[in-house]
Amino acid sequence: MNVTTEPQTNAQASAWRLWIDGCGGFGLLVGNSFTLGQAGSPQLADVRVRADWPRQAGEIVRSENDYLWHCREMPASLLVPGQVVPVAGSAQLQIHVPSSLSQTAVLTLQPPHRFDDHIDRMLLVDQTILIGPEASNHIRCRQLEQSFLLVYRNSHWKLRQRPSGPQNVPAKQGLKKQPQANPWIRLTETQSIVIDEVAMMIEPA
Repeated sequence: MNVTTEPQTNAQASAWRLWIDGCGGFGLLVGNSFTLGQAGSPQLADVRVRADWPRQAGEIVRSENDYLWHCREMPASLLVPGQVVPVAGSAQLQIHVPSSLSQTAVLTLQPPHRFDDHIDRMLLVDQTILIGPEASNHIRCRQLEQSFLLVYRNSHWKLRQRPSGPQNVPAKQGLKKQPQANPWIRLTETQSIVIDEVAMMIEPA
């Protein structure tokens, strides 16, 4: 790419915090552009890191199935999953897309650096978040026995258990009926909910 662009100058995304007992705290950002910067200035950056970063370091933009890095110092560039985002400073921020089922990205920091607000990981949400015990989930919780879908629709967060096994199984008399879908559970802000004996709570950031 050889196009230079000016990054956004303030926070753009709808921001939430998800707390899961025994698993950690997760920042959820809903949108397509996400500004990065030093901790302490929530009005200037969506992703804030406790490090020697500029207050406005740049911007990650989702474009279809890709993530792009925009900053004033260099042309826009493609971010490859597993790559360190090229921000000047000592903090090493990596971007991951753990599942092909959703383009939601996960941002992680190498110790000793941390995100602001006691957050362990940041998620750049693209419709759906996968939560479960396997590494292919956006949020991996080994305590869970089942896997779950978390979606943001009509300004509300909803959760349901992921179906397991094939949806239609061939049989001599044709296809068996598709199993009934698990119901969606609407999450109430700041109210704890228990799934698989694990408590979680969501709140606006």
